Amino acid sequence: MKKILTGLLSYTIIACLICLVVGMFAFPMPVLNARDIFAYRWNNGLLFAMTILPSIVGTGLLLGGSIYFGKVPASPTKRFSPPIVDAFKIVIVLTVCLTFAITIVHEVFVPVAVQKKVAFEEKPGLINEYKTLAQEYLLKSVKKSEYSNLATFYAKKILELDPKNEEAKDLIKRAELAGAIKSGSGEKDFRTDQLKVTPESGLSNSVELVDSTEINKIHNASVLELVNESESLFDSGDYLGSHYYAQMAIRIADTKDVNLSKAKELANRSWNVLSDAQVEPLTEENKFFRRKVEGYTKLMAGDFLSSYYIYQTLANTKINYARDADVQRYLNIARYELTQEYFFIDETTDKDTFESAENVYFSLHHDDGTYEVFYIKGITNINETGNMVRYLREVHIYFFDQYGDFVKSMVVPYAKMLAIDVGTVSEVQKTALGIKSEWKTIPYLLLCSVDRDKEDVRITPVYTSDNGEKVDGVNQLLLSMPYDDFEIISQCTNGVQKMNFWNMQKMKRTADAYGYSNEIIMQTALSSIYYAFMIMFLLLFACVVAWNYRLHGERLFKFVWVFILPFVNLILYGLIGFCEFSMKLLNYILMGIAGIKFALYLGLAYYIIAIVVMCVIFLARKGD
Repeated sequence: MKKILTGLLSYTIIACLICLVVGMFAFPMPVLNARDIFAYRWNNGLLFAMTILPSIVGTGLLLGGSIYFGKVPASPTKRFSPPIVDAFKIVIVLTVCLTFAITIVHEVFVPVAVQKKVAFEEKPGLINEYKTLAQEYLLKSVKKSEYSNLATFYAKKILELDPKNEEAKDLIKRAELAGAIKSGSGEKDFRTDQLKVTPESGLSNSVELVDSTEINKIHNASVLELVNESESLFDSGDYLGSHYYAQMAIRIADTKDVNLSKAKELANRSWNVLSDAQVEPLTEENKFFRRKVEGYTKLMAGDFLSSYYIYQTLANTKINYARDADVQRYLNIARYELTQEYFFIDETTDKDTFESAENVYFSLHHDDGTYEVFYIKGITNINETGNMVRYLREVHIYFFDQYGDFVKSMVVPYAKMLAIDVGTVSEVQKTALGIKSEWKTIPYLLLCSVDRDKEDVRITPVYTSDNGEKVDGVNQLLLSMPYDDFEIISQCTNGVQKMNFWNMQKMKRTADAYGYSNEIIMQTALSSIYYAFMIMFLLLFACVVAWNYRLHGERLFKFVWVFILPFVNLILYGLIGFCEFSMKLLNYILMGIAGIKFALYLGLAYYIIAIVVMCVIFLARKGD
């Protein structure tokens, strides 16, 4: 065992170091940022070494095996002799361990290295793309101030990738200046109302800083409990609170509820007190009170964005305002309601650094024949309050009618995806979008982002018609697909090469419902599953060859043979490549014979039999 490991490890370590150096310096360098050059070379070297690793290990096993097997006293006439069985035990343990290690490298570390390589190579292009978009939107901001926010957004993204980029800093200054000029002129085009999809409840997440304790208490309370709380607050002099709880009771009460009349009475009494208080002399305290009531009025009218900014401005004005119980309560409620329709711009800061998927695309077809094609440049998964939230970078949606003709497109720099309970979606929306009741949750996209403190800073989706004109569109979007299916589709980074077979079986809709080919996905999944079997077969084959060319006790290892090993390595590399290509062809044959569902089991039987045959061939070796 020691001799076979010595030969194997010696060659593997030396060959990997050589491949590391070759990978770092032998390949042409693309255009990169200066600070990324060394990291790119190191990653390239590791990737090259890991790509060659199977053939390196195979060659090392040939070397170590030929030395070790020369000491095995196998019978020259008898097959399956005890010495060969003892040697086989070592061989099978070693090949299983090597197969496991090679498979982990191939399935885990190589994709990570490839992803890093692509990220390094795409960064300069991404900077140029952001720069072009920032300049384009800066020119458009002359007519529409909303474009100045987009120009600022893209310029800041350049700084996240290249903090010392002076051109980006200049673009930010110019965009902010253009926005300030337009705001000063009173232009408010970008604040026109848009169609909204606003479920009353069921969103699984809220943005950080929202204290959902009181909100959950209100949502879970009965009409009687809300009325009692309203009455208690009225008696204690909290008329805003009393009116709010009374209104909540009115909203959920049935027309026959015995507590409805009392809730209406409390709401009227509280509001009368609030109205009388506003006619008092205009003191600093009364101004503050009127502003609170204004924010509360907008909150009850459903203008959560305006209500949020009123209370946020009050909280930022004075420390005693920020500590006011009404400001704290209704700022929290307004923030909660706001985050069901919008998200904050600063939530996307540095999110592209932690992206789990890139270049994801799929389509959604509806019962009426219309469909949308989605392209998402990057996806970042974040755990918020124990739930999964996704930030989608560079979202493009293309809308087509039932005849396949292009209708319009939508693009937004960032979107936030939440999971919404299907039970909270109206029957009209379910029918229109083709949402199935058996789906537990579906994706809910927030397309518009706002600033935490500045009311005039907003990034909205840009809709463009088939003739290139800007048109109105929604700021929220429900996707007619199970939320879990999106999670599986998001694994299709740059295609379906890494679509997990078992996850594909979990999908509630077939892969072709999202524009993917079931056959290609299955072939890719089978290749990943069968790879380990193929590697073990080849390692056992290398052991058989090593036995046939073992070094006997009277024969010494010659140094000149070291120079033959690279050629052996090259031959093995070609052999492994040929086997991988043949495996893909075999996968399609298996699917043609057994179908997609049973191809896995037929292939497993084939590879297991092949490994067993190779084990028997090794055990049937004779001594000299």
